[in-house]
Amino acid sequence: MLKGTLTGSKKYPANTIITDFQMDATNYKFSLVSGQMEVQQEGVYYVFAQVFFENYPDAPSIYHNRVELTVNGVRVALMQTPIGNHADYGTESSGAVVKLNVGDRIGLKTVYESFIWLTGDLTFFGAYRIDLSDEC
Repeated sequence: MLKGTLTGSKKYPANTIITDFQMDATNYKFSLVSGQMEVQQEGVYYVFAQVFFENYPDAPSIYHNRVELTVNGVRVALMQTPIGNHADYGTESSGAVVKLNVGDRIGLKTVYESFIWLTGDLTFFGAYRIDLSDEC
């Protein structure tokens, strides 16, 4: 699993790959590349993420605090807060089952400008291989 490395919140522009992550001890068959998890073993995986969004009343538009879980830059799941100045605070999580190949990269990317708490216990993502057969 990759966990946030900051001690507080940070504003990220739209369409930004979030790279402020470090690996924890649970990463088996993955490597860290530019803040993303790189797959080292082909298979079917459950990929997941949790993002803690900060209240963002001074956001540039009503469209903010939206982050996608990606594989090779393509969205597989979305996390967003409700629209509104007082409804955009808290934790959102999501996941998906996907077929991954060696070299695929899993990451988080902002869709709109986002204000995120990037501490390890609040914002993180990872993957578990769920196909344990030798062939996929």
